[in-house]
Amino acid sequence: MTPLDIETHENYITSTSKNYLRSTGNWMRFIAIVYLIFAGLMALWAVGMIIGANTLTEQMPIPIPSSAILGGSVAFLIFVGLFFYVSLKLLQAGEGFRNYAESNSVAALENGFVQNKSYWFIMGVITIVGIVLMLVFGIAIASYLPMILSGAL
Repeated sequence: MTPLDIETHENYITSTSKNYLRSTGNWMRFIAIVYLIFAGLMALWAVGMIIGANTLTEQMPIPIPSSAILGGSVAFLIFVGLFFYVSLKLLQAGEGFRNYAESNSVAALENGFVQNKSYWFIMGVITIVGIVLMLVFGIAIASYLPMILSGAL
């Protein structure tokens, strides 16, 4: 038996569970809105870095090519786009849960779960990629450790 039996249209979700869904949806919405605001601020920062790349290189005590700042800023902007997308998925999941708690709409609940699944799938992939990158960079840095300790670098 499923929580919502579509054939009989019987609702097996208790009122307590609906209250939890409503509360969870509210928190998901709040956190998603904060994340979206952060994403907007980070995007503005990245665009500012892209626009001011030449000026920044002139003010650095150590010469850094403007192409490095530009490339890093573009990569950061791509990360911000991903962060924005994930935040949007969280917002949509929260809205689905809240809408179900208010209207008993099976479609709203299913949409909330679909968006929630997408959110956690993307976060899982990002976590795996982050672990792999940490290992790769850790091994790369560790390979230079003897040269650093000997003073060659």
